[in-house]
Amino acid sequence: SWVLGYRNVIKYLVPLSNKRILDYGCGTGKFSRFLRGRGAKVIGVDVAERMIDLAKNHDSKDVQYFTVKSGELDFIESFSLDYAVCNFVLCTLPSEAEIVKVLKEVNRVLRRDGLLVILNVNVEKCTGKEFISLKVDNVNNLTSGQEIGITLKSKKPLRVIDYFWSQEDYADMLAEANFKIYATQEPIATDKDHEWIDEDQCSPLLIIVAKK
Repeated sequence: SWVLGYRNVIKYLVPLSNKRILDYGCGTGKFSRFLRGRGAKVIGVDVAERMIDLAKNHDSKDVQYFTVKSGELDFIESFSLDYAVCNFVLCTLPSEAEIVKVLKEVNRVLRRDGLLVILNVNVEKCTGKEFISLKVDNVNNLTSGQEIGITLKSKKPLRVIDYFWSQEDYADMLAEANFKIYATQEPIATDKDHEWIDEDQCSPLLIIVAKK
């Protein structure tokens, strides 16, 4: 996730120093702190109060953390943020209506020409594939909104359920929320520093960059 995902996400957030960034679905705040360490002014939000508590307890210096309801950012002024990131969040939402609600609210708080960077598991291209950090169930004939099992590798492997939305689906939802797609990327591993499995043949991640 860090080598192929977050390092590529950060490339679109330029310049970063002193920019105001929303980390939507920040979890325990790891990426929020990463952005802060590069000079950004970060607001981290999550629907899980426990995750926000962990983020605050870990290190909340110069990062504002808030528990929110899905797609509700009423405490943030319209047109007040430069960038927004949404890492492994939209793929956890089970309906297009909820995703569009989130996207519209993110659009509202972004400045004109502000960028939204979305990072998801690349389910459309990698069902049945295995990677260093995850393995995606093998599923034929994917349909929009379909549940997809993903095993996250760690000392104690964790199985999670995501929802499949195609790139076309995301394009339609972004358009409904008044975003235009600026770039897409499916990072492939090219270095020899890691013991890649399928990462050098198929990208486990999909990055979508949208402009307001």
